[in-house]
Amino acid sequence: MRALAIINPTAGGGRSLKIWPAARARLVAAGWQITDATAERRGHEVDLAAAGVRRGYDVALTVGGDGTVHWAVNGLLQGGQNRTALAVIPAGTGSDFAAAIGIPTDPLGAVEAILTGARRRVDVGLVHGRYFVTIATVGFGGEVAQQVNDWSERLPPSLKKWMSGPVIYLAGILKMLVVYNPVDMEISMNGTVRRQRLFMLGVGNTFRAAGGMRLCPGASPDDGLFEVIPIGNVTKLEVLQLLPKTFRGQHVNHPKVDVESAATVTVTSETPLTVQADGELIGRVPATFTVVPLALEVLAPPGGRVHGSG
Repeated sequence: MRALAIINPTAGGGRSLKIWPAARARLVAAGWQITDATAERRGHEVDLAAAGVRRGYDVALTVGGDGTVHWAVNGLLQGGQNRTALAVIPAGTGSDFAAAIGIPTDPLGAVEAILTGARRRVDVGLVHGRYFVTIATVGFGGEVAQQVNDWSERLPPSLKKWMSGPVIYLAGILKMLVVYNPVDMEISMNGTVRRQRLFMLGVGNTFRAAGGMRLCPGASPDDGLFEVIPIGNVTKLEVLQLLPKTFRGQHVNHPKVDVESAATVTVTSETPLTVQADGELIGRVPATFTVVPLALEVLAPPGGRVHGSG
């Protein structure tokens, strides 16, 4: 197996650099031929992955978080579908895509899952010309992503290692909750248009985001559909009550939270709302989210379908 390892040296406050030597040694012992490539700037993974496709690597192996996966996928899919599969060793602030395809957070456990895994295809989402693999949000989620990105860039490595995915996202949520209020949005999907004051809209290719929140608990990345979660005009108190429930996916039982399925979703608003996907900032509304069915090949544990519900 010829693999290009795409390493984000800043992921998880430097965790990727600590876990990679042992993981690499295990892969080499299993017969893999590995070329290391280090991301030198945000988004550099796009160029590295695209080069891996051109050079005919069997696998692009990301060592980092969901941002690393996000950019690598955009490099893999630049020319459409290809035969370079994605493998993931989680090492970042959030590792939600890895969880969605059954990859353990433990580095050597992840390696074993990859070595025993099967090649299979999963859906990806597309918005503003960018592919995404987990969940995109408009509204509150976009503003939280902006805050978390700011903190991630400014925090020193000594502090980052104490700020796990759920911790830094929770801090961002609590800060933004003070200043953010629901806004009017227009949502078009499945031939209907709904105008509603929403706290947030979630568009899920997979079930998890923000380091463990099951925001779209029924989403499955191989069914050709998004799970769409409009969260209505909730009060700040209701948000605080819903927050712990999102880690179990139980927020969808709230009367102000809806659950829909759609292959294409368009969002507009007179308010300049931020769009985020995979924790990365991707412009503003208006935005159209589209499923690209089975566009991405991944190495994931065997055992039937790739699950979205956990």
